[in-house]
Amino acid sequence: MHFPDIQNTPMNRQIDLVGIEDFVMPLKVLQRDSDDAQEVVATVKAGVRLVGQRGINMSRIPQVLLKYDLLAPDYLETVLPALCEAEEADESMLTVAFPFKRDFVAPVSGFRGPLYFPCGISGSLRLGEEIERWTTVQVQVISTCPCSKSLVISQGYGAPHMQRAFVWLSVKESEGLTYFEDLIDLVLEIAPRPYPVVKRSDEAEIAKRCWDLPFFVEDLASRIADAVDERFKVCEFEVRVRSEESIHHHDAFATIRRRR
Repeated sequence: MHFPDIQNTPMNRQIDLVGIEDFVMPLKVLQRDSDDAQEVVATVKAGVRLVGQRGINMSRIPQVLLKYDLLAPDYLETVLPALCEAEEADESMLTVAFPFKRDFVAPVSGFRGPLYFPCGISGSLRLGEEIERWTTVQVQVISTCPCSKSLVISQGYGAPHMQRAFVWLSVKESEGLTYFEDLIDLVLEIAPRPYPVVKRSDEAEIAKRCWDLPFFVEDLASRIADAVDERFKVCEFEVRVRSEESIHHHDAFATIRRRR
């Protein structure tokens, strides 16, 4: 039986980007401290530029994605051209997001458990030009207000307000991929962290660290940006911090973008 190929009907149109999103697939991610790749469930968005026809062959995109199941340094160099070839397109893009597991040990009790960090990569390709690639991590930290701490010290009683804060760190690279662990560790070296299992002895130690390291969102964004400048040879990056304020009816945020 013949099925008409309607999407390939010639048409005078141009679509900047067309494809699929929220495609869920298994993926293996290389790890910095292990020879074994971490198996994750990834959510993917992928598309191409369309010129001169009614639509793309949509089913070809998941076929390409499922063919490459290892997130290695050359992943974008492999998948983006394959998308262009499959769809006979001159431009393609790809975004891959997944939870990345790290184990942490509580500071006093020693209880070990996993934390999951939303991570991902994104890239775009125009044939004949270099690939644009970004690596992104999201890290939860603990924020303590410096003003609140100062009031406690001056009044001699009370407790500074603390809250969850989140950091999004994205780096644009000219080649390869930075290990997700390196970006996560950079943030956790600068700000106090939560732990999977917290006993009373751990809580006391965490509270002490928060007291010793208070920060505004402006402080944390600046410290992370300076650390990226010192440690990573990237051509562009963005740091975004959001604090879920505990005594205010709003959140606070700060963003820094730097290009080299």
